[in-house]
Amino acid sequence: MMISNFFKTYQPRRAHSSVKSLATGLTIVEVVLAASIVSLLFASVSMYFERALIVNRRTTQYIQSAFLLEETVEVVKGIRDAGWAANIAPMTLGTTYYLYWNGALWVATTTEYQVENYYNRSFTLSSVNRDASDNIAPSGTNDAGTRKITATVSWHQRSGTTTRQVEAYIANLFE
Repeated sequence: MMISNFFKTYQPRRAHSSVKSLATGLTIVEVVLAASIVSLLFASVSMYFERALIVNRRTTQYIQSAFLLEETVEVVKGIRDAGWAANIAPMTLGTTYYLYWNGALWVATTTEYQVENYYNRSFTLSSVNRDASDNIAPSGTNDAGTRKITATVSWHQRSGTTTRQVEAYIANLFE
């Protein structure tokens, strides 16, 4: 009986309440820690997607500029095909020309013209020299029937102006 009285009268002193407050305190710490981890995860994922969008935009600009450079060379070849003496020979060497579509055909002009109000596309023609073996050379005899095209595409970004160039040769094939 004495043992049964002992268990009836024995009650732990506030052990139960301190365990309860300790459990509640750990829960708040766990919630704060979980919220911090989720916030860091969200911030890093959003920074990743922001960077991916920047890379995507730059890649698109480089691809579009490559197409514009190729188109410039092809348009100048088309102008050549329409008549060397009338279209290519009168152009001043070293002068910057711009291309625009007038609704029926491509026109070369010295007036600056932007493509899609973003890209500056231009080209210059320069003379070509040939050596004794009739190869293109830095010096030698001037070849009046061949021109070097330097096509340029540039556009503005936050960090400055980006410029890409390509060089090609055209020859008087039809006259």
